[in-house]
Amino acid sequence: MSLEFKNTTTSKIEFLELRALALQKARNFFNYRNYIEVDIPSIVKFPAIDQHIDSFEISKNHYLHTSPEYLMKRLLVQGMKQIFYLGHVFRIDEAGNKHNPEFTMIEWYHVGISLNSLINETLDLFKCFIGNKEIKYLSYREAFHVFLDIDPFTSNKNDLKSCAEKNGLSFDSDLSKDGWLQLLFSHLVEPSFKDGIYYVISQYPKSQAALARTEYVNGFEIANRFEIYYNKTELANGYFELNDSQEQLYRFNEENAKRVQIGKAPYPLDQKFIQAINNLPECSGVSVGFDRLLMLSYKKESIKDVLCFSFDDL
Repeated sequence: MSLEFKNTTTSKIEFLELRALALQKARNFFNYRNYIEVDIPSIVKFPAIDQHIDSFEISKNHYLHTSPEYLMKRLLVQGMKQIFYLGHVFRIDEAGNKHNPEFTMIEWYHVGISLNSLINETLDLFKCFIGNKEIKYLSYREAFHVFLDIDPFTSNKNDLKSCAEKNGLSFDSDLSKDGWLQLLFSHLVEPSFKDGIYYVISQYPKSQAALARTEYVNGFEIANRFEIYYNKTELANGYFELNDSQEQLYRFNEENAKRVQIGKAPYPLDQKFIQAINNLPECSGVSVGFDRLLMLSYKKESIKDVLCFSFDDL
């Protein structure tokens, strides 16, 4: 059966056959490139620490994972070289046309691969589902210049707030500079992306490094990470991975402090992961929302249309 819908009235059963073929197609992509699929546990003792992502706590100190990242990196430390995960992850309050509390993620890591090579590999995966399209490469700084005519690195909070108001965006909270940057990017930059084009955004501010290494470019410390968008939808988030335990611990504590500032509980630290990071070989990794990829491939408006059962159907 073709991986494309014949019409908009494709039945649920027909679509489930298409989804099964799409899962097989994704696995074939990685098997051909000598990746090994790893079966990461869904229940973990330590959730990923991110101010914007919340984990389901299913019992005291047991959580459903929001990403297989921590455990996959521990496998790299143990000697694996090319690994991928294709399975479910879980996030509280993830609901909407592009979100479901339980969704399917593809995440993969490759020891010794550059970030640029990983970008190309990620685009190759997208081409298998969406097709060959125009590609635009922009640094984070260039994206702000092109779409908002403002420099995200040299501007202060007031400059960013004025830019938001000038473009009809108002927000009452007292945001940090990084908060304003994220607001401007999600509400003004992303919606400016043209349909039918892959946008590769790289060189994010250090404040958005998460688990990526940083370096200085043109006098500014930037994060070695990228995101890829198609039809105004974020599909991929990749890093040249940090391998400094002390820096990782600092970032985790900073992120937990931000959680507290916005009224959320801090999460316990995964000491095994933190200790392992110093021995992480040089590698790059990326996560991709598989259901979003299917939405774009099959030209569907809602993630509900590409799931066996959405959360609302349960």
